[in-house]
Amino acid sequence: VNDLLTEATLPASSADGLPQWKLDIAKHWPRIAKALETKQVAETQTTNSRTGEKFDKFRLFVVLDNGQKVHLGKHETAPEYCTWMYEFGRMTYMCPEMDERVPASEENSISVNVLAELMSKIAGITWNDDILREISRTDGIVCRVSPPRKWLNRIVSEDGMIDAFRHFYPHASGRATCWNQYTNRRYFNEGSRIDYTLFDHSLLEHVESGGTSLWSPGCHDPDSWEAGLKAATADGMYQPVSFEGTGISEAPRPVLDLQFRAPHTGMVYTPPSFSDHIGVSIVVNDVVCPRDLKLDEQDAATRKTQPHKTQKSIASFFGPGKKASTSLGMDEKRSTVVSSKPVGQQRKETTRGSIKSFFGSTATTGGTKRGSISRRSVAGAKTKKTKASIMDHFGSR
Repeated sequence: VNDLLTEATLPASSADGLPQWKLDIAKHWPRIAKALETKQVAETQTTNSRTGEKFDKFRLFVVLDNGQKVHLGKHETAPEYCTWMYEFGRMTYMCPEMDERVPASEENSISVNVLAELMSKIAGITWNDDILREISRTDGIVCRVSPPRKWLNRIVSEDGMIDAFRHFYPHASGRATCWNQYTNRRYFNEGSRIDYTLFDHSLLEHVESGGTSLWSPGCHDPDSWEAGLKAATADGMYQPVSFEGTGISEAPRPVLDLQFRAPHTGMVYTPPSFSDHIGVSIVVNDVVCPRDLKLDEQDAATRKTQPHKTQKSIASFFGPGKKASTSLGMDEKRSTVVSSKPVGQQRKETTRGSIKSFFGSTATTGGTKRGSISRRSVAGAKTKKTKASIMDHFGSR
């Protein structure tokens, strides 16, 4: 905003060519700044329209000159969440590497969406989407004072590193790699390109576009903002999350498969159910990266890194012999088994050893042996019931 105010205060001959939106900001900013001095947070309550459940929330409001209260932002779960988007002072943070506070943003650096809200609710001037995109394209700036931003600018301008996406698509707009999923901004194509593939200038002759243009389903101009929106939402086939708490809906398989395109340098539009980010990709020719690589699945080192692919034997599920667990119904106090033998002998017989002893022998001829259980029949006579070996279930009959 400070840059815009400086432009608007230039001599009339220099300011004549300024767009109307810049003049509007210069005219109404003092009123906006005065209203922001009255910021307050109030407790409020929201209701889930689907379930009727109520939630305690907080909401920011300011007071205009005429005494009118105007709410800003949205309902939040804590007071500090209400105000941070409307704090426009110079911000710093503690850098652990430099062990000092470094600048994060300049004074009066404001999100375009927040600026539009202030102009609408306080100044009474509403901007349409075309104006908002014009502001972002012509006067939108990234954080010029941030050390990470300075580092990125330096390795591109001084070290000769090349941004692969911008090299092949210099005029593309509306191509973000991350969106605020909490507020469904992907479906408005309001995001940031924060994922990059950088390569050294010496590799330029080996990096290829992949022979395909930017993915733009249903749009004739792949460089347009509309094409970016259609790519981010699979031409409307990805659906936004309901604010009623139903979660992210999984797209049908054919829609999910749209992410698998021919190898290309650009962006991989993974579905929103995967992440609030999408992937970036780069194609390097065979001189640098041969494509005849084959995976030897029988290689010992390879198999060691893939334990999930190994198949266990059935015996491994039972492990070494241990004492019987009472949860298996062998506790004499709770067992429904009726035996005529002394308690001491029963305890001895219920002690498990090998897997074979757990399932019992294949036959018994007399007396109660390990592997057989003595029960009383309905008529009261004693009967013998013998468990077969586990191997009998898999052998021939």
